[in-house]
Amino acid sequence: MIVNNANNDFGFSLVEDADLDVVNKKLTDGYQVALTKAETKLDNITTKIVSFLDKLSEDPTKTALKWPNRAEVCLKLKNEILTLRNS
Repeated sequence: MIVNNANNDFGFSLVEDADLDVVNKKLTDGYQVALTKAETKLDNITTKIVSFLDKLSEDPTKTALKWPNRAEVCLKLKNEILTLRNS
C-alpha cells in the first residue's frame, strides 16, 4: 500500500534542467569575475615585489647597501601591498 502524505516534505523539490543551466551560468560568471579580480591583485602585488627585488639586486658586485630611509620605504611598500590585497 502506497501512502501519499503531504507531510512527507523532505526539503527538496524537482527542477528542470533549464533552471539549473541559468543558476550554473550565474555561478560561473561570478566565479570568473572573482578569479579575474584575484589575478589582477596578484599581478599588481607581484610587480611591486619584483621591482623591489630587482632594485636590491641591481649591482651585486658591491658588498654594502646604503639605505638610510629603509624603514619608510619598506613601510610604504608594505602598505601598498596590503592595500592591493585588501581591495
